[in-house]
Amino acid sequence: MEILRFALGARFAPKEENVDAAFQAECLGAFLAALAPGDVEGLSLYAGLDDKTEPDSPAWIVVLMGASLKEARRAYYKLRETLAPRLCQRLPFIESNRIAHLSGLAYYGRAGKDGIFTGGEPLPC
Repeated sequence: MEILRFALGARFAPKEENVDAAFQAECLGAFLAALAPGDVEGLSLYAGLDDKTEPDSPAWIVVLMGASLKEARRAYYKLRETLAPRLCQRLPFIESNRIAHLSGLAYYGRAGKDGIFTGGEPLPC
C-alpha cells in the first residue's frame, strides 16, 4: 500500500476479539452509506485490521486514499455526523501519517462516477 495523496480512515471498534465477515460488511456498508458517489469518485478504498496504531485496542479500519485535502475534509464531516457513535472512542479517525505503517489492508478498488469500486476485491457488503 503506497500513500500518494491524502488518506482518511475510520476506526471501528470490534465487539469481540474476532473481526468476522459480518462485522466487516457492516462497517464497510455504514462507511459507504454515509458518503455520496461524488464524495468517493476517483478515490481508492482499503480496509483491514489495524493492530499497530493502538496495540492494546485493535480496530477494523476503512480507508479512502487519493483525496485532496478539501475532499478528505468534506468526507470527514459527513462520516463524523453519521458514524461517531460506532467508532473507537480513542482515535476514531486516522489520516495519512497514521496509516503509513500499516500493511496487509484489502484493496477494494477505485470509485467511478457512480460510486462503484472496481479493480480490487469484491466488497463484502
